[in-house]
Amino acid sequence: KRDCIESCTACESLCAETVEYCRKDERLGKDGELITVLTACADICGTSARALIGGSSVHVHICRACAAVCERAAKLCGDHPGDSLLRACASACTLAARCCNDIVHAYSPLQGSAR
Repeated sequence: KRDCIESCTACESLCAETVEYCRKDERLGKDGELITVLTACADICGTSARALIGGSSVHVHICRACAAVCERAAKLCGDHPGDSLLRACASACTLAARCCNDIVHAYSPLQGSAR
């Protein structure tokens, strides 16, 4: 759980940084899908980390959504292999997605209950 909180927090920060970087880049600034998905990824990663920290009973559902958004963000960042920041962001997104999927699988037998 702590690893997931750290991964999501790192991904949130890196996605936010990457959004600002993309907005300033002439070519990447035109990629609306990349910017929108990275913004959503930063948001859901922050929400996921806070849900885990707070012990929210819905954290497994938030983690499921977070994993899906992170996977999409990693794919979009991976479409720019020549850019070191986008490569780093793809790695952070992939790690956060993996951690969130681990949380989902760890709690899947309990999905029918409040936790």
